[in-house]
Amino acid sequence: MISDQKNSANTKFMRPYLRLSKYFSEEFVELSIELLFLVRDYGVSKTNDVIKSPENTVTFLYAIHDGWKIAQKKIANALIDALRSLEELKRQRKENRGRWKSEQYSENDRAIYVANLQINVLRRMLDIILWTIFACEQSTLRRFYISGGENNLSIANINEAMQVADDINVDEGTIAICTDMLSQVHVGDLLVRSFSPSKTYFVELKSGEKNVAFSQAAKFAVDSQCEHFEKIFTSNLNSADRKHFERAKRQFSRANTISQTVQNEKGLDPNTGAQVYILPLNEPPRYWTSVIVDCYEQLTPEKRWAIHTVEGCVHVGVYSDQPSAIAFGLWMQTIKCECPIYNLMDSFNIPSCRPLGAMNIPSELVRKIFSGEVLVILCLDLVRLMEITNSMKEGYLTLASKRDSAEARKNHYSSVEYKGQIIQTNSREGAGYLGMGMVERILFDQHSPVQLMHHHIATHV
Repeated sequence: MISDQKNSANTKFMRPYLRLSKYFSEEFVELSIELLFLVRDYGVSKTNDVIKSPENTVTFLYAIHDGWKIAQKKIANALIDALRSLEELKRQRKENRGRWKSEQYSENDRAIYVANLQINVLRRMLDIILWTIFACEQSTLRRFYISGGENNLSIANINEAMQVADDINVDEGTIAICTDMLSQVHVGDLLVRSFSPSKTYFVELKSGEKNVAFSQAAKFAVDSQCEHFEKIFTSNLNSADRKHFERAKRQFSRANTISQTVQNEKGLDPNTGAQVYILPLNEPPRYWTSVIVDCYEQLTPEKRWAIHTVEGCVHVGVYSDQPSAIAFGLWMQTIKCECPIYNLMDSFNIPSCRPLGAMNIPSELVRKIFSGEVLVILCLDLVRLMEITNSMKEGYLTLASKRDSAEARKNHYSSVEYKGQIIQTNSREGAGYLGMGMVERILFDQHSPVQLMHHHIATHV
């Protein structure tokens, strides 16, 4: 298990001018580039001459599945190696704990940090497949996240799930993904997507007679909602077995809640219990990804930077070296923007946002961004976003008081803040809070902020 992965890897990862690749060996960078090819371009490379013909859609799909299946095996093997290395490094750190000032302890601590970064990157590479399956629809994908589920990664879980996944993946029209290896989906043990018939479903893996019996009973209890059955089934269970049954019931209940929310486009968030809606746009979505590409194309050996502001509130800088990238912060100071600055590579550490490899950016540029040859720096000016939104609907966005903000933090999963105050929405439903999903969509989906806020107002006022 890697229960401390999140805390140990996050702090340095979020430095906006960081070249992440400098922490990795040449072999790991090469593996990562290979994985990007397998999950993005393999299918096209194998069927490039025939995909224009509708009758060859199936051939194209099977080729895509082949690339995904190869990538998943490589990711599974690499994760197992990284977890073994991490376990040994932690053992060494424990031995060296009394010598915390020693060079050996410092090297060991850095090695643990790098191992956690590698695990993050590998999981996000597999996430690209997930985002592709669900057409990069963030509202749907966010429903699959269970707080704490990211800690279920272990060598035993990978080996068990991959044995079953490999059997399922013999079918060319089906792809089975080990959910514990994903950084976002924590429902079931396998996510299975079949082409014919077209369906997506989760598989729970259980071994041992007691596990199977409790799982079957828990599933029936959740599906039937029969209190009489549950009372009879648990009447003779000891304390440990009763907890086992309740745990299995919670798993099935969460899975049902998530499936129903996705299917009905409304339901309850499994983490907060809050009512959520998956509301489609009533017009084609607008994206500003081309701004990143246009800025990149302006770079030359002499001109190492290009900047742009999208719709008055998204500041974008593309750079070919780190010293030039640091100037982005000076730009923000000049325009008095005091909002968080992000690197596009931060997508590897934010499970709920679109991963780099799933963005609509040319593959060559994706590879350069990953390898650190190109840095893409972003900042969403929250003050300007509020001004733009309030020009559409007066008073729709306001800053909650510090007291109300502190109270809201206790009850809300992730809200947008400016200088310690949560951005509040004011609608027919009363006061609400702008979620971080909006920031992630604007920066990592590169979705038009004006369109998103217009849609937000239209569906809440």
